[in-house]
Amino acid sequence: MPPFLTPPPVPNPRTPTLKLPHGTVDCHMHLFDTRYPSPPDAKYVSADALPQTYIDIMDRFGIAMGVFIPASPHGTNPAHLVDVLRDYPDRFIGVAILGSANEEEIRKLDKAGVKGARFQSAAHGSKLPGFSAETAAKIHEFGWHAQLYPNGTEIIELEPLVMKLPNRVVFDHFASIPMDEAGLDQPAVKALFRLLDTGRVWVKLSRPDQISKKGKPWAASTTLAQALVKHAPERCLWGTDWPHVGQVNLPMPDDGDLVDLLLEWIPDEATRNRVLVDNPDEFYKLNGAAKRVPYKRK
Repeated sequence: MPPFLTPPPVPNPRTPTLKLPHGTVDCHMHLFDTRYPSPPDAKYVSADALPQTYIDIMDRFGIAMGVFIPASPHGTNPAHLVDVLRDYPDRFIGVAILGSANEEEIRKLDKAGVKGARFQSAAHGSKLPGFSAETAAKIHEFGWHAQLYPNGTEIIELEPLVMKLPNRVVFDHFASIPMDEAGLDQPAVKALFRLLDTGRVWVKLSRPDQISKKGKPWAASTTLAQALVKHAPERCLWGTDWPHVGQVNLPMPDDGDLVDLLLEWIPDEATRNRVLVDNPDEFYKLNGAAKRVPYKRK
């Protein structure tokens, strides 16, 4: 059976009420280009979701930079990632999906603007590489972070492994912790809080539908977002997850709505600006690059 074609994003998302601060970084977004073939074992394929399409949204919303996260249709081939970073060096940085990459291959990706490597749970149904302490050690030599995308409550099993890593670590999408029934008083949330307390671990406030399955406005995600921001505001990042792959038989979220969720997730403006601007500048070692992008909210 061929992989499914993921639905396209909302073509003209509404302009959010929230005016994002200058230097905002979208720390989790994807790009797709059908000129780059997908591997035969890809979980799904996507129609084009091109840099300029997303840059138009960035400029309308006031987003300075995006962190391009390769996904299943890319496999472990970095060609598309490298080309995007070459063509748009002031708007995108990248995270790679590594197979058995050697030091020279990692060095080339590092020079291209890659900042980390992504590891994904097999429970998501993908053939992408899972957690590897050996690969994490290799990329640490280049100052790269390890980006982990667990499933369900897998963070509980990952906690002792992450504790041993030398890398900075970031968990995708609220660490995928299911929130609708268990709530904050569950072992997975407590494990995430302990990891944040190490000072080496961050978490992305992104894809609320990953942890709250009851539909918009994904109330359980607000509960966790507010708790995380209260506990460790300096360890939170934010992302849109554009173009929202995998929304089969589900309502496609409007990116304007997702931006405005920040008003609930992080009501305090100073803290919100920290999460959107200062934290990604520190985590991705941008040295103020996002603030040097002209503010273009339309």
